[in-house]
Amino acid sequence: RAIALQPVFMTAVLSAVVAAGVMTLIMTATPLHLEEHAFSLDDITLVIQSHIVAMFLPSLISGWLVDRLGVVRLMLLGVLALAGTVTIGLISQSLLQYWWALVLLGVGWNFLFVGSTVLLMRAYTPAERFKAQGLNDFILFGAQALTTFTAGTLISLASWEALLLVNAPVLALTLAVLLGVRRRLTGDLESIQRI
Repeated sequence: RAIALQPVFMTAVLSAVVAAGVMTLIMTATPLHLEEHAFSLDDITLVIQSHIVAMFLPSLISGWLVDRLGVVRLMLLGVLALAGTVTIGLISQSLLQYWWALVLLGVGWNFLFVGSTVLLMRAYTPAERFKAQGLNDFILFGAQALTTFTAGTLISLASWEALLLVNAPVLALTLAVLLGVRRRLTGDLESIQRI
């Protein structure tokens, strides 16, 4: 309980859940939406393949970006990229727009998830790592499973736009938490470099 109630821990878990949840919800629904709008299988494949590359390719520089920008700044960039996904997704009509939305989704996930992982490691001592990581993983994978099942339901019962807009308040909350924690923790935690 003492670990889980720390602002750093809560921020790291919230950010990881948002990164995985938003990414999973939108990525899972995208092929359904594109097929419904008469895009070809090749088009859908291109969008999803590009998204997957965008998820993992930034990992080549994510560590360097943490050092250069700081953990929270990288996470803020991730939230902004995810917000860009929602914005572009709402106006998307062409393949290129969907492609950009899903590439931003991948980059946003990477920055927010990598940042939250680094932040999480700074929230506990080595002796506490198994409990802390276990709790984080339980919450994270539970949320990811929920969004996987929710994606198809949302897109079939509501709409693509509704599915995207569901993410807006979550991203706004995450942005507010990151900005608040950054100001609050900068002076409090000597162990968090360039937060």
